[in-house]
Amino acid sequence: MSMDKINGSAVLRQGGLDSAKHNERIDDQKKADQAQSGVPSATPGLTGDTAVISDTAHRLMEMRQAMEVGYAALAALPEIRQDKVDQARERLAQGHSDPSKVRDKVSSGVDKVIKGMEAL
Repeated sequence: MSMDKINGSAVLRQGGLDSAKHNERIDDQKKADQAQSGVPSATPGLTGDTAVISDTAHRLMEMRQAMEVGYAALAALPEIRQDKVDQARERLAQGHSDPSKVRDKVSSGVDKVIKGMEAL
């Protein structure tokens, strides 16, 4: 057996050969299994590791995308909705505003938001 000049050891070189032969046997076995099952490889010509993404991860990705859409929609809105400000001023001037009703409506809206966040 010749000495491996790069690694300096015949043992290391033999280990590399053994590893290559082992990988080749695994590739041959995969090809045989695919031929026997009749199911083509998802990536023809490529072999190696695969990753499986869980359903939870998929749901998290969908929620993140939905949040990004929501953020974009919020960013498109003006900071001050002048029509709502004018409407509120008019209602205050006419005496239509009842502080307890406003407080109840706001607390109901906040409660819905909190419950929605808990569901996530």
